[in-house]
Amino acid sequence: MTAEIADAAQRAMALDTGRSFIVQAPAGSGKTSLLTQRFLALLCRVESPEEIVAITFTRKAAGEMRNRIIEALVSAAGDAPEKEYEQTVWQLGREVLEQDRRKQWGLIENPNRLRVQTIDSLCAGLGRRMPVLSSFGGQPQISDEADHLYRMAARRTLLQLGESATGKALGVLLSDLDNNIGQFERLLAGMLQNRDQWLRLIMQHDRQGMRESLEQGLHMLVRNELQALSASLPRAILERMVELAAFAAAHLPEKNSSAPVSIWRDRRALPTADPEDIQAWRGLANLVLTNSGPGLRKRITVNEGFPPAEREKKAAMQALLDDLGEDEAAVAKLDVVRHLPEPRYSEEQWTRLESLREVLVHAVLELLLVFAERGEVDHVEVMQRALQALGEEDEPTDLALMMDYRIRHLLVDEFQDTSHGQYRLLRKLTAGWEPDDGRTLFCVGDPMQSIYRFREADVGLYLQARQGGIGDLRLESLNLCVNFRSSATIIDWVNRTFSATFPELEQPVSGAVTYASSVAHHPQGASNSILFHPMLDEDRELEASVVCELVRQTLADYPEEKIAILTRAKSHLADILPALRKAGILYQAVDIESLAHHQVVRDLMALTRALLHPADRIAWLSVLRAPWCGLDNADLLAIARAAGDQPLRRLFSVNESIEGLSKEGHLRFARIADTLQEPFREARRQPLAKLVESTWLALGGPALLQQSVELEAAERFLETLSVQETGSDLEDFAALEEALEKLFAPPDPESGGKVQVMTMHKAKGLEFDTVILPGLGRIPRNDTEQLLNWSYFPDEQGNEQLVMAPIRETGADREAIQSYIRLLERTKQQHEDLRLLYVAATRARKRLHMCGSARITANSDTPKPSAHSLLARLWPAVGHEFDRLAEHDRQMQAETEGEEETRETPSLRRVPSGWQPQAPAAISWPQQLTPVEREVAPEFLWAGTTARHVGTVVHRYLEWIANSGIDDWDAERITGYRDRITSALQALGVTHHHLPDATEKVILGLRNSLEDSRGRWILANHVGARCEYALTARTPGGLRRLVIDRTFIDEDETRWIIDYKTGIHQGGNLDGFLAQEAERYSAQLGAYRDALGQLEEREIRIALYFPLMKAWKELEMTSA
Repeated sequence: MTAEIADAAQRAMALDTGRSFIVQAPAGSGKTSLLTQRFLALLCRVESPEEIVAITFTRKAAGEMRNRIIEALVSAAGDAPEKEYEQTVWQLGREVLEQDRRKQWGLIENPNRLRVQTIDSLCAGLGRRMPVLSSFGGQPQISDEADHLYRMAARRTLLQLGESATGKALGVLLSDLDNNIGQFERLLAGMLQNRDQWLRLIMQHDRQGMRESLEQGLHMLVRNELQALSASLPRAILERMVELAAFAAAHLPEKNSSAPVSIWRDRRALPTADPEDIQAWRGLANLVLTNSGPGLRKRITVNEGFPPAEREKKAAMQALLDDLGEDEAAVAKLDVVRHLPEPRYSEEQWTRLESLREVLVHAVLELLLVFAERGEVDHVEVMQRALQALGEEDEPTDLALMMDYRIRHLLVDEFQDTSHGQYRLLRKLTAGWEPDDGRTLFCVGDPMQSIYRFREADVGLYLQARQGGIGDLRLESLNLCVNFRSSATIIDWVNRTFSATFPELEQPVSGAVTYASSVAHHPQGASNSILFHPMLDEDRELEASVVCELVRQTLADYPEEKIAILTRAKSHLADILPALRKAGILYQAVDIESLAHHQVVRDLMALTRALLHPADRIAWLSVLRAPWCGLDNADLLAIARAAGDQPLRRLFSVNESIEGLSKEGHLRFARIADTLQEPFREARRQPLAKLVESTWLALGGPALLQQSVELEAAERFLETLSVQETGSDLEDFAALEEALEKLFAPPDPESGGKVQVMTMHKAKGLEFDTVILPGLGRIPRNDTEQLLNWSYFPDEQGNEQLVMAPIRETGADREAIQSYIRLLERTKQQHEDLRLLYVAATRARKRLHMCGSARITANSDTPKPSAHSLLARLWPAVGHEFDRLAEHDRQMQAETEGEEETRETPSLRRVPSGWQPQAPAAISWPQQLTPVEREVAPEFLWAGTTARHVGTVVHRYLEWIANSGIDDWDAERITGYRDRITSALQALGVTHHHLPDATEKVILGLRNSLEDSRGRWILANHVGARCEYALTARTPGGLRRLVIDRTFIDEDETRWIIDYKTGIHQGGNLDGFLAQEAERYSAQLGAYRDALGQLEEREIRIALYFPLMKAWKELEMTSA
């Protein structure tokens, strides 16, 4: 460690393996490196590597940490490096190698002994160890997308409508929503997704106990706010407020006699923090604040209780307002008082809450039944069962005692994004730990980068742990400050900007985090490294052109560097991506372009609806409007009128002309009428996806597809439809739409990755030479209503206290409890918005560009940002840029007044009116197909349909094992899935006679893969690992769709492509069999190699793996 590093002492202290720490590691400070060093230092002192557990939040992070540890051990076997930082890692690695040799661990050969795992993997492992305590029994599959399960449970709950307790409770809640069952189903499904936040707290009491607990929370909440307000107001100010409030109350006109300040008519005592004084505080707030917002009153009139003749009192009131104007914090707290709820529920409120509790508990029980029937659970359930298996802190189970014995050191990454469930898990795992007892907890994170509230992360838990520890375990605080990523110019700007905009005080309840300055390790950058590009009145086309020009210029000036375009929401890229394509700028969009938004997918969805529901008029009009028909709006209106009250489909069989239909409309309608009759003759006779595809082809759907991504979108839609359909029907269109929303266009293989487009959230942990932040002036979509609003805050002992409010009645104003909770949530979101902006800005190494728009309202010549935009958070630093722009804009408007703006009218994209599908030319098939054209069954293969189905199931489970983490799998777990494997084979069509043998073959293949060292290496967590990796590659023969079973990058930076083969060798020469298989699949694997070779420049090796035989054959090919 060199003396130049400002936080060298803090980093050295972090390697003291006898102490527990919580480390704040700001952007670019080398958090992963510090965790790696701590892990290595711990390995030097433990008896077994399994005594150390490192917890990450993503498999990628777990894989990176494990790889860094192994790389350190491999490097330690060589010569010492020159750099002092690398010498620290090298020396630690040497000590670990010596420990490894003495204790015969074999870490390099057995890296899976390093327990670096995700929080989900840890919870799943806890549930498997104690299946009875966790109530799991046989292990279910963990679903990353469980929305369909929540909807199923919600629908089953709605079936309880009637005279039962649950049915009556449903009636109460539905009446509040105008009996909108669809809305209620969506809201209830959303509650089930977040049940870990509220279920435990509403289940720990009976009905009466629940009311007492919640009202205790309300009482405490009100008292805390009143204490904060009382502390913020000097006594002299408060006394003046009380005196003037009493005067105003006595002089209110009759029409305002019930105003909140009227409570001071018969009162003179100063208000206290007792919740019973809340009305008195509201009266004081009403005295000084406007009725429409949080601002101080501008006028003092008779309506407020100050008659014109009372000039002295009016002057005193004005002086009070002037003094309060200098204390923004006190004014804000006065405004909060107006939103505070009463410290107890009304009977009406409690009736609704009781009804909601009854329905929610029943819905959870329905969800558990759905989980059992489907054999799958969500991550929330895995967490809940893990907590259940560990027992309570004061009554630990045998599993908790065993884990306490086995785990001596815990390391937690990204601690700022911990949820309440994960925090409870850490408390249980460390229950009973004390300083100097040989057990340590090491938490690393950065509260300034906590940006995942939508995933239930609560930065207040980080602040709470730093202030008071976790449970009884106190944590020493360390703060890193050196940024190894960004130039000094960027760091200086970030320090100036965010130190002025971050909160001055930490507040765990509201998520307020103070700013910690960084020190640049790299030298000063250019003076124009940071530029803001202001715009007025949100011209999205202009912003898109600015972004394109910035990208074009940067690529020209720095052709070898990487550029990132980061936005708050995917929708903020709607104008930028087309502009990039139009400008010919290649880019990689990371989970941005949802295939569901492609027009071809929308058209196919309309066609699917129309074929399934002939009376769906909107769907049929969409079909007739789609490019394969292309009727204009006037023709659609004529057809709708002609159909009258009958389904539009009736017109397809009518030969007479349709009144009002244009001549071209007649031609277009007649062309497709016969085509659209055929699907109804084939309905229910073939799979739905096949029916939709054949109809689309017959209509000429692909004729107007201009880009390969459009064809990719159509193919993915049909694939998804085939998965969602049941018996040639579709039970749930919402499930199909949700599945499509989660499908994204693959990255362009020709882009080279120099320009990347993603959301700010997705960019966390990444870095780029140039970062462009457009759309800062735009606001996110509004929050949706929830059946239940709730919020946590800690009591005096640090325990969680819950406040709850039911959804408001349709059309009614929000009640005070709901308003306060939503106000608290908005405050939390505003704090997180600022942190999100910090994350985005600190991705930049050398250059940072920001784009945003502000509005000039009719009441002001000064530009103002939208209240909830990121620009509003940044305004103190960039507002002056907009003032200059506004002045320039006024001058330009004066010069161009009278000129009209012309816009180009977009043309309608559709097939020609007389289009007909062309018959293909005669095809001459060769007598002998080459291996790449047709797969020929090898002589020694266990052949037949059953064999293919065995291969399908083996592939599925190998993908699951690799994605969930091989450390969580063993032979016993595989055997426990016997019934599910049998069911999967049966669903694929394996006959009853072949089921036992096929099941045994699947189990054999999976167990072999786990027992074979080569198999474990293939399935381990590698860099760049993918399973069932789908690619569309451009080959000499045209576009070709490829699916790679397994690919990853090994420790030598070599890309491996592995293809699983579930054949069995039955006699003959094994080497000959493997050689024959290698030859047979060489063309296929060569195509895989060529496709990946277009995406990256590195050595690529390819091989076949045979799970049923533990056999391996590398193909002798080298990448170009």
